Amino acid sequence: MVRTLYYTQRSPYARKVRIVLAEKQLRCELKETDINNKSKEFLGLSPIGKVPVLVNENGLVFWDSTLIVEYLDETYPRPSFYQGDRIERLCCRQGEKLADSLIDNVVSNSHYENGYHRTDPFSKIKLAGMPIQSFAY
Repeated sequence: MVRTLYYTQRSPYARKVRIVLAEKQLRCELKETDINNKSKEFLGLSPIGKVPVLVNENGLVFWDSTLIVEYLDETYPRPSFYQGDRIERLCCRQGEKLADSLIDNVVSNSHYENGYHRTDPFSKIKLAGMPIQSFAY
């Protein structure tokens, strides 16, 4: 069985997985998915109905870009995406989660949620009382 990634061109999360696959020089069949008209095949793989979804060579299914990247990095450790000791890897994952949250905010920037129009991509961080400069690397 061949490794397969279900993705959309516009998904920053699928792009993150494609970058890791390329950096690790892992062959992968790409299946572009129409997220507005999800196939039964895709819905059978993704319990949350979102991309990316990775099906590995053994038929195991992984969804959520952070989990997929972690799986790829642990299964194929060279070159390493998460480098350093346990704490450094944790900090890297924390930065990754922050980047994902910021992307979520930017993508939803033009949408209304609960009557509140978010124009500031850092709004969730500010609401949590976290200083933004502490995330600068």
